[in-house]
Amino acid sequence: MIRSGKGDANVPSPRTILAESIAEPFDLILLGCKAYDLDGAIAAFAPAVGPATAILPVLNGMRHLEVLDARFGRARVLAGQCIIAATLDERGAIIHMNENHSLTFGERDKGLSERVQAIAAVMAGARFEPRASDNAMQDMWEKWVVLATLAGSTCLMRAAVGDIVAAPAGSDVVARMLEDCVAIATANGHAPRADLIERAVAALSEPGSALTASMLRDIERGAEIEADTAREDRRMPPSMPQAACESICTMLPEMPSALGVKMPMVTMPMWATDE
Repeated sequence: MIRSGKGDANVPSPRTILAESIAEPFDLILLGCKAYDLDGAIAAFAPAVGPATAILPVLNGMRHLEVLDARFGRARVLAGQCIIAATLDERGAIIHMNENHSLTFGERDKGLSERVQAIAAVMAGARFEPRASDNAMQDMWEKWVVLATLAGSTCLMRAAVGDIVAAPAGSDVVARMLEDCVAIATANGHAPRADLIERAVAALSEPGSALTASMLRDIERGAEIEADTAREDRRMPPSMPQAACESICTMLPEMPSALGVKMPMVTMPMWATDE
């Protein structure tokens, strides 16, 4: 069951297949799971991967690309990302929470290949917004910048964007997090484009906004979270961990009373490396 302002859907008996019943390779595997379910998902679809199979992952973060490359080879793994806000209600129905429902995909080395164009043709006419991109890795990194800032700020402060920016120094916390995430993407060779930064600043500083990351909703209901996707990127400016920590710790003392929440002591930023 899907509930959406773009149209509801009820599929009582979706087509499924068990790994042991897969008889031949698939042309395309669209992989959408939480980061903590990646290993299980790989085991389930591995029998469907053949010499010409394309794997299109739309997970958050970047680490899954390395995992898929190691198992299936880089040539089979496309770049992909989706933009949607959705959650499960108490009955397990999927609730589409806003108007966004796009899926962007492409080769990781730029350009529009024949297989990417073929995927675009299959998705044409779908009741979401598919987009074949000739710079899909840039698109992925730009989503990472926005999502890491959103998850970092709303999870740390246990509050929506509108509540954070209404609190003393709240806008500064979000702005510094965004600067740090932009610096990380830039260090990885994908400096965000100016229009993306402009849209991000607008969304992350909107007064009264109820916007939160899905990770915060998972935290609030005691569910497993994708924390590893927020600290997986190791190529960053040498001063980044300390600068990020200083940014948070400088602003943190003013936030709890303003937001009306109890805050844990923070010693490291969410996106610190494992070293």
